[in-house]
Amino acid sequence: MFSIKSTLSSRELVFSERFDEYFRADIKGDIATSINVYTYTDESGILRLFSELSSLNKPWQGVRIWESSEDDFSISVSCSPLGQVLIEVYLSKSTASPEELTVKMSLVTEFGQLPKIAQDAKAFFE
Repeated sequence: MFSIKSTLSSRELVFSERFDEYFRADIKGDIATSINVYTYTDESGILRLFSELSSLNKPWQGVRIWESSEDDFSISVSCSPLGQVLIEVYLSKSTASPEELTVKMSLVTEFGQLPKIAQDAKAFFE
């Protein structure tokens, strides 16, 4: 398990229960929900995203994104010139019924935390 905690609030993104081509993602804070994410075409995508970000020596421009193959989970990461990292998480649960759940949550961390996040992601996904 590894998690990314907001530096501004009680929000948290938790990765757990990795099994074969699945992992569980939980969002916590103002609301709480979870989803099982299927990664069969891109098992190391989130690891690659955070590894790339941790290799940067200064804040970057633009948004870096990883999306699940089933489009039910995505992470987009951007950074301010001062090193405030915004992580936006999108989670969608739909079933065969007309009821569905869609959640978008943002949390903030700091540029200096990216190497630790990448290290934790590596330990979890490898």
